[in-house]
Amino acid sequence: MVIAEAIANAAASETVVQSEPMTIREYYQRVQTWTKYALAGAIMTVTFYIVFRYPKLPMWAYWVVGRGEAAVAMAILLVFMRRTYRGPSCEVNVMQLRVQKLGRRTGDRRMFWQFWDACPNCELSFDEPCTSAKR
Repeated sequence: MVIAEAIANAAASETVVQSEPMTIREYYQRVQTWTKYALAGAIMTVTFYIVFRYPKLPMWAYWVVGRGEAAVAMAILLVFMRRTYRGPSCEVNVMQLRVQKLGRRTGDRRMFWQFWDACPNCELSFDEPCTSAKR
């Protein structure tokens, strides 16, 4: 009983520290990280399922399944990216603006929040707090 009272007193006496709101740039970075890990996990799960469920398939069948997985993953990723990577307030597709600026076949691997400091369409800084209800 003494321990429970000590914990309750300590919790009541601690001050709550408010963390700063996440910036738009941090939001995009977090979404990219979670997307990368979720997609890799989903692809590995499907691959292991197919390999262990059908162990006697010929090698060419695994290649076909792998290509099919890649096509499905890219389609899902494309739809997700069009929805997620929009301008903070203007709703323009910022990834498409990056492709228009740099070209599709470029060696520059930076994402748009590393390339620009603000949305090129509405000029809203990526360092502003992310306060939108949809984020």
